[in-house]
Amino acid sequence: MCKEQRRSLCRCAALGVMCLFVGASLGCNSCGKNQPFSLTWSVLDKTTNVATTSLASGTTFTINSGDQYIVTLNAIDPNFIKEMDVSGGGTVQCTARTGGGATFSCSPVANNLIPKQTTTINSSGTYQGFVMSAPFKYADIACGSCGSSCGSYGNLPCSASGVVQVKGNETSWTGASTPAILYLTP
Repeated sequence: MCKEQRRSLCRCAALGVMCLFVGASLGCNSCGKNQPFSLTWSVLDKTTNVATTSLASGTTFTINSGDQYIVTLNAIDPNFIKEMDVSGGGTVQCTARTGGGATFSCSPVANNLIPKQTTTINSSGTYQGFVMSAPFKYADIACGSCGSSCGSYGNLPCSASGVVQVKGNETSWTGASTPAILYLTP
């Protein structure tokens, strides 16, 4: 090997070592260890295509009962995310009105109004993630057609009221589990 080739090889080796150190330091800053823990909600109204993001746990969010929604739990965890889930339940009231003006009500209590969705991460290293609910309409989960939830009222026009509690949970690789809740009201 000639003198010029050795000099080029040394430059490449020095550059490689420098890149390794710079890459390692950049990697640490971008790996999430310096990010604060965060658990927030996002709500997408699929009917109007409007999204609301960064809702804190415990927020009450008003929705249009006839629109279709997807609720997302977002997490940043410097201890790395192992599992996240989202589901919904609560006590709602369905009110059906007959053509003659009579009103019938029922209050189904349902813990699975929004079926549980789970995201599991099989290896440590992911510090940012999300889990989404299945699409749902408040009127459908609260009343169905009033016939399905309110039994004897048939397919009468109905309106729904009450709070749906969307519950989420994030579990880190250290075993820490953090719950979050979002209240949906029409």
